[in-house]
Amino acid sequence: GVSLTTRPSFAQAMRACCGAADAAEAQLANDLPRSDQAIDDDDGPSVDPGSGALPLALVAAAPFCFAAGTIILVGAGPSFLTVVGACCCLLATAASSLLAYVVFTSRASVGPVEPWAHAGDLTSKFDWDGSRPLRVLFMTWGSRGDHEPNVALGLELARRGHEVTVMGYGTHRAMIEAHAPALKYREVRDDNMPRVAAALNEEGADFLGIAGAFARDNLRSLAGQYARAAEETGADVLVGQCVPLCSLAHYTAAQMARKPLFLLSHDPINGHNSAAWSYNPGPNRCADHGWLANVVNSRVMGVVLGLTAFASPSSPARRFRAEQGLRTPWPLFEVLYPKTIASIPVICTFDRTLWPRPTDFSEHWVLTGWLDKAADAADPSGVKTWVASRQSYGRPVWYAGLGSFDHHDRAAMSAVLVATAQRVGADLVTLRSTVSDDLAASPPPFVLVAEEVPHAWLFPRCAVVIHHGGAGTSSQVIRSGRPGVCVPAMRFQSVWGARIADHGAGVLLEQDDLLRAWANGDNLLYEAVGKALAEDVQAAAHRLADQSAVAPGTRKAAGVILQYARDLAAQQRAAGAQGGAESV
Repeated sequence: GVSLTTRPSFAQAMRACCGAADAAEAQLANDLPRSDQAIDDDDGPSVDPGSGALPLALVAAAPFCFAAGTIILVGAGPSFLTVVGACCCLLATAASSLLAYVVFTSRASVGPVEPWAHAGDLTSKFDWDGSRPLRVLFMTWGSRGDHEPNVALGLELARRGHEVTVMGYGTHRAMIEAHAPALKYREVRDDNMPRVAAALNEEGADFLGIAGAFARDNLRSLAGQYARAAEETGADVLVGQCVPLCSLAHYTAAQMARKPLFLLSHDPINGHNSAAWSYNPGPNRCADHGWLANVVNSRVMGVVLGLTAFASPSSPARRFRAEQGLRTPWPLFEVLYPKTIASIPVICTFDRTLWPRPTDFSEHWVLTGWLDKAADAADPSGVKTWVASRQSYGRPVWYAGLGSFDHHDRAAMSAVLVATAQRVGADLVTLRSTVSDDLAASPPPFVLVAEEVPHAWLFPRCAVVIHHGGAGTSSQVIRSGRPGVCVPAMRFQSVWGARIADHGAGVLLEQDDLLRAWANGDNLLYEAVGKALAEDVQAAAHRLADQSAVAPGTRKAAGVILQYARDLAAQQRAAGAQGGAESV
């Protein structure tokens, strides 16, 4: 029931929107802090999961109850029913004991702890005293959305006078080298990551099995590259990612280098130990699933990853860690055990309004909001020039991009996008990785196919943003104040689209549903865009942007790293002075 016809007032609204965006960019450039001090503000809204006294009591009692049942049945004498019953009780005892172990060891990580106290030796070779620039190494793994925040945070640290090296894939080399000499680029080679990402998107894919196999077979290569880079650059601190597929390599490299490790977490599905909310792969949602379910959900990935990657004595990953003199803990082989990860500083960049900070988070886990860099005047793909030239026609501008991976039917998606934009009378900016070769070679006048798109600049100028639900892109959609239509490129990316839709600020459209309907002659994208342009959805998108805008983002993240480094340097000086006094 919503008309998508272009109205005369729409062009005026777009020009006003663009003017506001330009003013915001100028203000951002003037607002950058000039000190090296950590930003001491709160982590935004919070949520209390409660004590969980009843679930804990039931979990604790269950193994004893089943064990007692086994003893009673065994004592009742041999019969078919008692034997079957005893076997069932014995299995239930084992299962409930494992559940109790998982729950109680997860909750043991809640409480005050010194940074890196349970992470092994990550500080013995830290020798920065604050008299020279801090040398920071970013160990990037993943897609464009994983590279961009490292570039943003690296630039802020470099602006404060520190030396920054960003490791990244060759496909994103230009993004990093564009900021030389502030950022130094170093390549990380990982031919398996794109294949793993594609496998995870296949129908019926065994996500946990694929993740475990990747960690098992690639630890030597990835951790070796990161550790060599740390040694050759003389890095004082390492910055990795809190992603199960790669955090094991980042942590192992930090153990090899014996240097402090910081982790960035861009996505709430990454298994943060909390009873307040969690990612449940069944309904594919990140929300409050109940106290006990949240605790178990947040632990499942670590347990399965440990068992699949390290349980076998012949595991390449297990052998590699043994060669480095690193212990693989028993019984579940979780290298990143809950108490371990709780003592590592983690900077959470996901939106604090969508997922408030649980009060049972580790004190070293900080919520900053998304990491943005200052406005970039460069326009390598000609997006800014093209949009400016099209604005005189008074037509709305849309963006459509399904991420940097090729996880969709590009020919069908091209047909849907062009048909929908043409039907409405909109101009469309789309990614080269989203559309077919034919469309990229010969686009119609109202379509621009770009290799790179400046999200922070473009999204506020769009009437609607059609995106894939990646953490970085979703965060930029939220901050733009524009309604989004999320068409997930990978299954778990529905989490972002669903959460934004829960706040009334966008629409979730599953890719399979879209393409199946298109094959049958129906255009669900047209309907979804119509819903997204409804006044209540646009108003909700503006409210969400206002709430997100107060997050300190990059400046706080840089301040956190520097404050931890300064505190560690002070502790080492104090320990050295005390040791000297005792020797005297």
